[in-house]
Amino acid sequence: MKLTPLVRGHLLSVIFVYPSMAQEVRNVLQIKCDVKSGVLEIRPIDEAALGRSTGRDFQQPNSQKFISIGSSKYHLAIGRLHDKCTLITRKFKISVNYAAPKSHGTCGGSPFGILNVSSDGENHIHGEVIHDCMNEVETWFRFSEVKGWERCQRGGHNISSSSERFDVLCSRFN
Repeated sequence: MKLTPLVRGHLLSVIFVYPSMAQEVRNVLQIKCDVKSGVLEIRPIDEAALGRSTGRDFQQPNSQKFISIGSSKYHLAIGRLHDKCTLITRKFKISVNYAAPKSHGTCGGSPFGILNVSSDGENHIHGEVIHDCMNEVETWFRFSEVKGWERCQRGGHNISSSSERFDVLCSRFN
């Protein structure tokens, strides 16, 4: 099939002007362990939000699994990840098992993770879904030595990459 110069020009503009449309948005898990304030926060974001808030990204995802900035670690959300957080009164073990992406299906074929958090043999969070692209509510977890555990939510689809603001609702549990 022979392409006219006009069609060829449109194809080239799609390929070269909009290359970012083909890039995948990778999930990142922020684990903030702040000993001074006595707070552990586990929050799903995406790589674009990481770039906006820190100016950093994952240049070599096969060799670099996390980035440390201040009291936060930003983990690339693939496979199994394990981390620890030691506050004054507790030592937390955090694990997330991300489902392997598939070549088909909604949201990249199940890129969600299953979160578990424990300390001193006690399960605090067990089997919570994190990075759920089918849910229109962003959910994250926070432990404060003053308040205890909270589940925080903010409504709206793909909130972590959106510039829109929604009310945050946090409720205590455990």
